[in-house]
Parts: sequence; C-alpha cells; structure tokens
Amino acid sequence: MLKRIAAIGGGEIPTHDLLVWSDLYPIVDRLYHDFYSRLTARFGNRLTEKEIQICCLLRAGFSTKEIGVVTQQSNATIYVRKTSIRKKTGMAEGGDIVAFVEGL
Repeated sequence: MLKRIAAIGGGEIPTHDLLVWSDLYPIVDRLYHDFYSRLTARFGNRLTEKEIQICCLLRAGFSTKEIGVVTQQSNATIYVRKTSIRKKTGMAEGGDIVAFVEGL
C-alpha cells in the first residue's frame, strides 16, 4: 500500500486511474447540496474542467498540497489555477477561495 501511495505522489500512477470525475460529480452533488451543479450553472462557461475539479476538491476540504498529489500537479500550478478561479468568479485577489466555494 505504501508503494502505491508513493507512486501516486511520484506521478507514476496517472490521475485518470485515481479519479473518474464523471462518477465523482454526482457524489459531490449528494454530499455538498448540489455544489457541482450550482458551480457549473453559475460559472461553467467561465471555468475550465480542471478549475471545476479543483473547486470540488476544495469544497471537499482538500488542501493545496493534497490537490496537487491527487491531480499530479505542482503546488505552484494549483496556486495559479486558484488565482485563475478567483479572477473568473469575480473574487478579490487573495480572497478566501475556500470560504467562497463553501458559500456556493
């Protein structure tokens, strides 16, 4: 099990093997009061698929580091995507993105 976890962090296991988003979106909706549906209805035409995924992971309580591991992206990439989400949703620069997604 530890080898498998290390392989995830090392990028040896592709993320598409970890998360099947088409299966996860309905679960996100059930757990978080239609969060995915509300997010995409409000911002789906502005946010990319990766940004929507990050919003879902933030809503589920994942940290930036955890999101990086799960999506096999660097922390820097996650920070850039979070900045992009802030801009596209009209948030202030440096605004609390977690509070924002929790409030949707």
